[in-house]
Order: sequence, then structure tokens, then C-alpha cells
Amino acid sequence: MFLSKFSLDVTSDKTSFYKETLEASAQDPQKLHNIFSSLLKPQAPPAPSSLTAEDFGTFYTEKIEKICQTSTSVPTSSTSHSQHSATPSLKHLSTIAAEEVLQIIRACNPTTCPLDPIPSTMLQTISPDLLLFITTVINGSLTSGHLPTAFKISRVIPILKKPALDPSDSNYRPVSLLSFLSKIIECIVYNQLSDYLQQNKLCGLNQSGFKATHSTETALFY
Repeated sequence: MFLSKFSLDVTSDKTSFYKETLEASAQDPQKLHNIFSSLLKPQAPPAPSSLTAEDFGTFYTEKIEKICQTSTSVPTSSTSHSQHSATPSLKHLSTIAAEEVLQIIRACNPTTCPLDPIPSTMLQTISPDLLLFITTVINGSLTSGHLPTAFKISRVIPILKKPALDPSDSNYRPVSLLSFLSKIIECIVYNQLSDYLQQNKLCGLNQSGFKATHSTETALFY
């Protein structure tokens, strides 16, 4: 009974949400086009029948094993250790206020994963009503050091590296789609780790990857 009522409530909320969104964008053809494209976007074609999930799993498992066999371990340097011995250690992550959680939710790109129970855009809209519960889950994860099992699950989709490549061969790159709330926690942890590294000057001066205001262009200048 409760499941049926929940399903009806979600359907009703979806209808109201998209109706209001369409009415608000009635004078903007570009927004209307984007909305209809997101609703009517066809599903990606299935992988060729000649390749199975086991084939993809075996291919990437063997690839990782080859990388591990060919890579050499980097010797630790006692000098480097002594230079950073006085750096305060990051023993735990800090809890986050509900207002900051709301800002991050609204700022994130609302990409919806098949694992999300509702569209990310709808979650952003109703996030003030769910903010207490979302903040409790996030802070519980930060203080305990454990991520809920549901947030560890991803939908892995193989995508051809280039359109001209042979689809019957292993010319794919795996794309892992995480749930929206999992990305929120990932963003919060990333912000805290980045602040710690920058405040203690632990980031390499020549690093450009995963660094704000840096790119492949800045990497060429160093």
C-alpha cells in the first residue's frame, strides 16, 4: 500500500514539476528544446552481442594486471619525509552545515543516473524540504569514515573511444555513472582535501591536473 502511494506521489510530483518547468520556459525556445530533448532522448544502443559483460570485465582486469607488472615502485625519500614531518595530519573530515549542503546541491550539474530514484533536477527543486535528512546522511558518512553501500554502486557504461573504431573489439572506455547524492558527498570530501593540501602547500607546483584554474595549457608553461 505504501509503495503504491509512494509511486503515485512521485508520478504526481513529476507531472507538476515538468508542467511548471514547461510553463516557465514557454517564451524560451532553447529551454523548451532542451527539456524535450532530455525527456525524449533515446536510450543508448546496446553493446554488440559478440561482447558480453564478462568480456569487458576480463579485458580491464587483465589490463590492470599488466600495468601493475610493468610499473616500478617509487622509492621513498627520507628527505621528503623530514620536510613534511611538521605538517599537521588530517585525522578526520569536518561536518558541514545544512546551508552549505544546499549550496552544493544547487551548484552541481544535475546529471541523472539510472540509479537515482528521482531526477536530479527535481531533487534540486525539493532539496530544502529534504535538507535535514540529506545533511544527516552526509555528516554521518564524514564522521564515521564510511560511505553508505548504496552510494558505492555505479552504472558502468562502455563507450567507444572513437566513432570510427570497430565496435566488435575492445575499443571502449568504461564510464561510471554515480548517483547524484554520491557526487554531492564526493564534492564535499574533495573540497576539504583540496583546502588541506593548499593550506599546507602539499600540492606540486608543476601539477595542473585536478587543480583549479589549471589545464593542459598551464601544464605546457611549466
